[in-house]
Amino acid sequence: MGVAGAAWATVISEFVGGLLNIALFFVGHSKLSLQKAHWRFSLPHVRKMSVIGIPMGFEYCVSAIGAIIMQDAINRLGSSIVAAQSAADKIRQLFTLPMESVGAAMATYQAQNFGAKNRQRIKRGITNGVLIQVAYSIISFIVVNLAKVPLVTMVLGTDSPATTKSAVEYLTIISFFFPIHGLLMIFRNTLQGWGHSLYAIISGFGELLGRSIGSFIALGSAGFVAICYSNPIAWAISLVYCVFTVWQLFIRDELS
Repeated sequence: MGVAGAAWATVISEFVGGLLNIALFFVGHSKLSLQKAHWRFSLPHVRKMSVIGIPMGFEYCVSAIGAIIMQDAINRLGSSIVAAQSAADKIRQLFTLPMESVGAAMATYQAQNFGAKNRQRIKRGITNGVLIQVAYSIISFIVVNLAKVPLVTMVLGTDSPATTKSAVEYLTIISFFFPIHGLLMIFRNTLQGWGHSLYAIISGFGELLGRSIGSFIALGSAGFVAICYSNPIAWAISLVYCVFTVWQLFIRDELS
């Protein structure tokens, strides 16, 4: 079915995933008992969810603009580079998505303890989150560098050795920076959990800046190597900002 098959596969898998989530809430062990009163429209709840959710979505949009800029630079480097980066980045996501899930859990954990003004649990949450991400990053780095050639070959096949070589180079470089991505998920989601969505949006602009810098360099003499460093540069800029902001908030009265 070609591209249409890929589209149908995506829609069907998300539909099945949605049904499984509904089953967990209403049929499984955490069965919810809904009453008629629960279906009433509540403007305060809508306002609160919008204040948290809309800025979070806008943050991802800003970050995605940086990805579009980077993709434009990749496209200008030729079809072989496009295929190499696309395949390698899919493999990269296989390892970094669990880091983002830990970050999502951190947002909920920090929100609960921020509301309770429990400074010690907030600090322990950040410390344990950092340890989890660093340990996972080390394991992922080892796995990627032991299996990068088979993984790339599984996605790209063996018809283009040059494309395979570029994809392997991308994975080799970016795997060194997995800890930066993991820590960014901890500190950015800590800000989200504390309700400081504006600060998280600003960190999204940091990613936009980093990818733009990498793309600009890639169009010069650096070429594909600059593309390999674009995401790490974006993560590093955002991480520095988020760590500084979290530290500043810690010394404010609201966390005392």
